[in-house]
Amino acid sequence: MDNLPSTVDLNAYKAYINEETIYSVTNKFLNSIDLKWESQSPPTLRIIVLNSIILNWHEVPILSEIPKQADKNYILENLDVNLPIKLLSTHIREDIFWNRCFRNRWRNCFPENANKRWISSYMEKDLAEMLENLEPCNYDQEEMQRILEIAAPYIEELNISCLQPSMDDKTDHVPFDFILSNLTELNKLHVSYIAKKIGTNFYLGCSSMSPNDATNLCRGLQKTYDLLEFCLHSTKLDLPMIKAFARSLDKGCPNLTSLNLTNCCVGDNGFVEFIQVLSSESFVNLKRLILTNNFFSQKTALYLSKMIRNRRIEHLDISLNPIGSEGAATIFSVVHKLPIKFLNISACSITETIEKLLLKLLVDNKTLFHFNISNNELGNELGMNIYRIIGFNKVLKCLDLRNTNIQTKLRKDITSVLFQNKDRL
Repeated sequence: MDNLPSTVDLNAYKAYINEETIYSVTNKFLNSIDLKWESQSPPTLRIIVLNSIILNWHEVPILSEIPKQADKNYILENLDVNLPIKLLSTHIREDIFWNRCFRNRWRNCFPENANKRWISSYMEKDLAEMLENLEPCNYDQEEMQRILEIAAPYIEELNISCLQPSMDDKTDHVPFDFILSNLTELNKLHVSYIAKKIGTNFYLGCSSMSPNDATNLCRGLQKTYDLLEFCLHSTKLDLPMIKAFARSLDKGCPNLTSLNLTNCCVGDNGFVEFIQVLSSESFVNLKRLILTNNFFSQKTALYLSKMIRNRRIEHLDISLNPIGSEGAATIFSVVHKLPIKFLNISACSITETIEKLLLKLLVDNKTLFHFNISNNELGNELGMNIYRIIGFNKVLKCLDLRNTNIQTKLRKDITSVLFQNKDRL
């Protein structure tokens, strides 16, 4: 059946509607087609009382004393979201209100975790936004203490995408030792010391982590005992900083499951320093390791394979590191001993000399779901051999072969074979 039209032709309206029988409100008759006929009706006593409560809520914050849920919902749907946050958080926990607060302030932003409480999403973004825009010269520990007393009970995740540098030779940023030590519920921390905007105050090195920054962050990490996920990205680390972070994470974050050091210029020597600090009992719960773009060579691949051998790594990303075919071979030699589900070795200077080990991995591995080997010089002949054996793998769901000198049609044929695995558990 076709959809009904959204408008009515004028001639059809005149044919079926007798305007003489339609009385207007001005003649004290009900206009049956006027949907706003009751707009002039006085509100009920219930609405008058609830509106009065809303109007005076900042002085008398009544909510829990109201017996009916429908009346509570009316207040939560109409209460001013710009009241002091301490007053609101003290008396209101309901998602219906904090959802409205969040969307009123950040209209084009949506939390990644749909199951998280809205009050937590609001407090996390509010604190992150404040820290990102706070200039070090304006940092006041007493004021920060008052802010954390309100926000800390609700903050489980803190995502800092940039920081404001100080405008002096020290290049220090907002200290994180005091902040992290007060976030008792924190389990995820993402932080970067890059500066996105500093106007005309730019000077060389202003967007770098200073020794004081590293010391303060390490002190804070030593007190985040429940931290499960740590990400430090786009921040250059020197050798003393790397050793300090290794000690702090090992000492203060025993339950860490995810470690991300992306674009940190760690280098081979830095990774060796990091490994030497750790013991066989360090990071025993680590499942996710991301080391993208850190200037690693074959040397780091060897140390990395020794590190992950005794851990239950499920997600490994070493993309954009020139480890070469020999480094990839070292990684492949240990991958079969892990419950690996995601492996990314894209743009790692790998060539067709890896063919034998690569084909063996694709045939034998029974846990790998997603394998990214794009942006490497594999060649079309290796692509043909992959196509011949890929049907033996009943687990792999995605094999990324873009920019590998394998013909587009051949890559599509490989993808079509793997597509059958997506319906399998």
